[in-house]
Amino acid sequence: MPLRINCQPEFADYLEAQRFHDRTRRILVSLSLLLIGAWYRFQGGGWWCLGLVVAYVLVGRPYVTRASVRRDWAKAGADQHAGGVFEFDEEGMHALDDAGQRTTTRWARFRKAHESPGLFLVYLSPRVYVYFPKRSLRTPEQNELRKLLREHVGPRLPD
Repeated sequence: MPLRINCQPEFADYLEAQRFHDRTRRILVSLSLLLIGAWYRFQGGGWWCLGLVVAYVLVGRPYVTRASVRRDWAKAGADQHAGGVFEFDEEGMHALDDAGQRTTTRWARFRKAHESPGLFLVYLSPRVYVYFPKRSLRTPEQNELRKLLREHVGPRLPD
């Protein structure tokens, strides 16, 4: 019996997926800015530069990220964020559209899977992923999806 997920993503889900997906890049950019600010300070520049960089990293960056993600969400349109019905079984993931057409992605195509506090992210490539809000699944279904992902994609999810 396949695991069936009917999900309707919301902006908060998309924001969490983007933040989780881009976390390494955000950390590297923040550290780079801090290092540049510290270098400037110790080259004889004023404290204002380091303070400005710290203020941006700690306060400004989250607002910039949220605004950028909101703009991307709006630009993509309702069709891309419509959600849908997905089934998981031993063969892979099956996406079902409104017309009843079934598209199958075999397990071998998935590169990795991650779990965040509110989502499951399944990667098809380093930049392409599908996310499933946990609120779309009951606890037993979450455990079953976790088990399928661990078996077929790899041991990247917690036990």
